[in-house]
Amino acid sequence: MKASEILAHKNLNFTKSRKLILEVLMRSDVALSEKDIRNEANGHCDRATVYRTLKTFTDNGIVHQVNSETK
Repeated sequence: MKASEILAHKNLNFTKSRKLILEVLMRSDVALSEKDIRNEANGHCDRATVYRTLKTFTDNGIVHQVNSETK
């Protein structure tokens, strides 16, 4: 399924940022940090946009959050 189809299926507004972030996540085989996502997005999304979008995706069951403990 394409990113745009997933957003439509979840009745979320289509934005370039949402599409880009979802495509970055779909290409990855591992969990990504906010910084990883911004790097993959080549500067097209700022930190607040990434966090806001990830919260929307989590709230709508598109992605799930993985918590890691760093020391």
